[in-house]
Amino acid sequence: MVPYSLLIPLLLCLLVAILVESRFSVPYEWKSVDFTWPSSRTRDQAIQNGRYDPTKIAILDVDVYDPANYGHNGPKRVFVTTPKFQPGVPITLSTLSSKQAQDGSPLLEPFPSWSSQNEKDCEGIISVYRTQIDECGRLWVLDTGKLDTFTATPRKLCSPQIVVYDLHRGDKVILRYRFPDSQLEENSLLITIAVDTRNAQCSKQFAYIADVNGYKMLVYDVDRRESWPVTSNYFYPDPKYGFFDLNGAQFDLMDGLFGIALGPLQNNVRRVHFHSLASVKEAWTFSSILLNQTLFENNNTPTKLFSLSDFDRSSQSSSEVMSDEGILFFPLLKSNSLACWNSKTVYRQENFETIYKNDQTFQFVSGMKLVNNKDLYVLTSRLQNYIATGVSDTTQVNYRILSAKISDLTRKTSCDVARFDFTGYLTQDAFVGSNLQHNNVNKYPPGSSTSSGYFNAQGSKFTSFYGHNKKQSSAVDNGNRVNTGNSVNHFSNSNKEAIVFPN
Repeated sequence: MVPYSLLIPLLLCLLVAILVESRFSVPYEWKSVDFTWPSSRTRDQAIQNGRYDPTKIAILDVDVYDPANYGHNGPKRVFVTTPKFQPGVPITLSTLSSKQAQDGSPLLEPFPSWSSQNEKDCEGIISVYRTQIDECGRLWVLDTGKLDTFTATPRKLCSPQIVVYDLHRGDKVILRYRFPDSQLEENSLLITIAVDTRNAQCSKQFAYIADVNGYKMLVYDVDRRESWPVTSNYFYPDPKYGFFDLNGAQFDLMDGLFGIALGPLQNNVRRVHFHSLASVKEAWTFSSILLNQTLFENNNTPTKLFSLSDFDRSSQSSSEVMSDEGILFFPLLKSNSLACWNSKTVYRQENFETIYKNDQTFQFVSGMKLVNNKDLYVLTSRLQNYIATGVSDTTQVNYRILSAKISDLTRKTSCDVARFDFTGYLTQDAFVGSNLQHNNVNKYPPGSSTSSGYFNAQGSKFTSFYGHNKKQSSAVDNGNRVNTGNSVNHFSNSNKEAIVFPN
């Protein structure tokens, strides 16, 4: 019999566990993937000729378009991707249909049509890992242009491209951009896109793209219709974490740059967070750095332009998103859990909050989206089994879409925005003098401007002249003035934001 003195703590722990488990709903799940075929005969033929093999199909990403969020009428649409990892995957981008398979799972409706996904036509789309819907209801599709990327002989059919569909206007293609070969490696694979929107009209936008095999980031400027590569050692995998042991499946996967999350826009600057899949570190830089094309010419990138966390996660992580208040949401693959981090604190274990864990429904997060800064949608799967064996076991549930409100997930945690003042900050990090404590230094607190700022560092408070065209930067560290040296103003011709940091 359990002693009475221990009963209450046990009940409290059980209650907390129940609450954590119940925060996510699972509106959709699949054992195998099927489509709304033009006819049953077409489907049968596709099975016979190997074009359709349910065991070879993996759902990877999810995004949700709700017209009500944009002041429009119409039904909500859920988008999913099924990259063409192997032969047997007929369609790469779909919406969930109201029609169901025999087991009750939604059939996938090819988007925008069957004909648009013709592998013989580079005017369509070939194979998509991830997408993003922007603040104006436009679907950004990142097309790899490659087939059979999970085989020993991947095939490049077309140049990788961005295709943007206006979901408000009949899914009209409003932008298509093909990346030039000069910016790619032979094995380049573009898998993640993060769209940086700067105004309500979405007339000023940029995109940051992860090249997981080329170990680089591509930056795209919509206004200029131009892209450029960004290189950094932090885009590479860490060999110590290239081995995965997930829910009994073991495999090696030396994936580089994978997750990208954009911080809040403050004074026309964002912090861009990123990590490699084969890594337990998080890194970041400023959007001003990435948008200054001249900094990355001749592949001579100064290492001080990027910052790497001093502390580690408990395991590898995949997709990640950040809220408008600066809360980072990221999965911990080893423990089948979701964590959050308040970016006003130092990136380390004691500041991570595990806000969800489920060993059945939260395996291998491969896609995650924050819709309207309120609802978190997560694509989970037994992808580890697919990677290890090359097939999906269609007798069990393999793919799920989970959803939850971030206010429910973070309530009474350090990530609960209702408990903190998140207005007006941007972390300065590695761009202050080396004689200052500089982890988690806040650049723009409430009421500050770009010409000067009050920085709050670990155990050190100091003011600094920080802004455009400043030739000297100085600070006061615990009451003592410190000279941080001559500053360089890196300014991009394509925009009017700048960043100043010490030489």
